[in-house]
Amino acid sequence: MRIEIELPRQSWAEDFAALKRAIMRAAPAGAYLHHIGSTAISGLPAKDIIDLQLSAGRSRQVTEATSFYFTQCCKVSPKPECSAPRSSPNWR
Repeated sequence: MRIEIELPRQSWAEDFAALKRAIMRAAPAGAYLHHIGSTAISGLPAKDIIDLQLSAGRSRQVTEATSFYFTQCCKVSPKPECSAPRSSPNWR
C-alpha cells in the first residue's frame, strides 16, 4: 500500500469534531476522545487519516462504546470514508 502525504487541511479538525460528536454519544461517562497523529497538528502535511484515541475507566466500557459506534453511528455519518475502516460492516 502506497502512503501519500497531503498538504495540511482545515477539514481535518472539522472531521475530528464531527467524529467526536458521534463517538461521544456512545462513549461511557467520563471518557475522553483525543485527536492524535499528524492530522492533529495544524499546518503539518500528513496522511489523510484521522487518528483517534478513546480513553475510559475500563477497557470493557471502551469495547462496548466502540461496538455501538461501528454498528449504529457509522450508518448516519456524513463522511463514512473518514469514520469507519473499509472492513467495518457499515462501510458504504
